[in-house]
Amino acid sequence: MSSIGTGYDLSASQFSPDGRVFQVEYAQKAVENSGYIAYLYKFDLYNKQVHSSHEFGNQSDLKRLWDRNKAKHCTYCRPFHKDVLMLMSQLNTDKSVYSCCRLKNYLHILTRTVIGLKGKDVVVFAVEKLITSKLYEPFTNKRNFNVDEHIGMAISGLISDARQIVETSRLEAANYRAQYGTSIPLKYLNDRISMYMHAYTLYSAVRPYGCSIILSSYQDDNPEMYMIDPSGVSYGYYGCAIGKAKQAAKTEIEKLKLSTMDYKDIVREAARIIYLVHDELKDKQFELEMSWVGKHTNGKHEKIPNDIKIEAESKARQALADDSDSDTEEM
Repeated sequence: MSSIGTGYDLSASQFSPDGRVFQVEYAQKAVENSGYIAYLYKFDLYNKQVHSSHEFGNQSDLKRLWDRNKAKHCTYCRPFHKDVLMLMSQLNTDKSVYSCCRLKNYLHILTRTVIGLKGKDVVVFAVEKLITSKLYEPFTNKRNFNVDEHIGMAISGLISDARQIVETSRLEAANYRAQYGTSIPLKYLNDRISMYMHAYTLYSAVRPYGCSIILSSYQDDNPEMYMIDPSGVSYGYYGCAIGKAKQAAKTEIEKLKLSTMDYKDIVREAARIIYLVHDELKDKQFELEMSWVGKHTNGKHEKIPNDIKIEAESKARQALADDSDSDTEEM
């Protein structure tokens, strides 16, 4: 039987004939695309008026529209995005077109990469946060959160979904403290949140969360880090990456000997990897958001001080420049 999602992707509670749950796969794709948001406007060729607008949540929606209309290019602008095909449909019946001109301001609202690195006595989060408007106030709309004093969370995907996970995590931590009189171990919190996210893949009345999260803690002289995806599956990691450029980031992380690195080395490597996977051709500006928890912070999850972050970013840019020079010399 066909393995496509037609007819089997309307509910998260339904399996396809080959055993797939397409709603969960779509949620994972939303994290990989980090929430593409695009609007397609239907224009009247004569009056240049907008007849209707349609919202598409991810890249696959855009490509399906393209395939259906057999479009080749946009009438009003030239191609600007390598990953998303230009959207145009010339309809002979009503002399209208679909234009991608309005997509430029929306495609990268949520695009970013998040990595977590666990050293011998620290866990460091680094988030690539794109700047899509010059009017945004710097260092707002953060992606690193404190769940409890000793637990941090980094998120990628749909920010509104992720904030709900943050609030649920804080409630679980508060309830554990009220009941047992001590802070919740990260292992227990990870189990509870992964079960909570998994529950949203079991019922037709709800949809899976469109976000992945990374949890970190330092307790009993032991750093811990877990990653949970939209299906509710979680694993413990020495190093992990989520978001658009996760594969490139994983390749760089695998080259590191994380278990022997201290917090200074981990911070420098985290900044270098984020700068390395950032696509300067598509995304000109971004903010690097970093936090850590470890022995040197007395087990508290904190934002990395600006002087240390600025130094790490400077060395990351220098490393990229050196690599570029060496490539030029080889050519």
